[in-house]
Amino acid sequence: MTHSNMSAIIKNPSAEEPLMDLTNLWSMIGENNSPMMVSFIQAFFESVVERLMELHQAIQVGDLEAIELHAHTLKSNSRNFNAMKLAYLCEQLELAALHGDLSHAPAQLAAIEQQYLKVKTMLDRVVAQL
Repeated sequence: MTHSNMSAIIKNPSAEEPLMDLTNLWSMIGENNSPMMVSFIQAFFESVVERLMELHQAIQVGDLEAIELHAHTLKSNSRNFNAMKLAYLCEQLELAALHGDLSHAPAQLAAIEQQYLKVKTMLDRVVAQL
């Protein structure tokens, strides 16, 4: 799929869908591998913080390529945790950058940050229980 004809792949999750689902990740690393899960979650937190900072800077200067890259990375990382609403929001920003439309980018980034805080809160609870 070329950038010029890329369209949304992730459907907008309904309000009834869970914030995230770690079932697939647990099955990949092993149900009893709590240290590995904690490591994955910590790496996710670090990556998100870095990408959000990069996105703020890229939006400020209108760097479409950087916005696309960082939104795509956030989308992929969110999908690893099956945080589909967060992945969807990241994809929307990625597509906007691909189409050269940054008119809503600050609001889109704010929505991503709000959704990330919800996901982080849930993951913090998971880590506390491990």
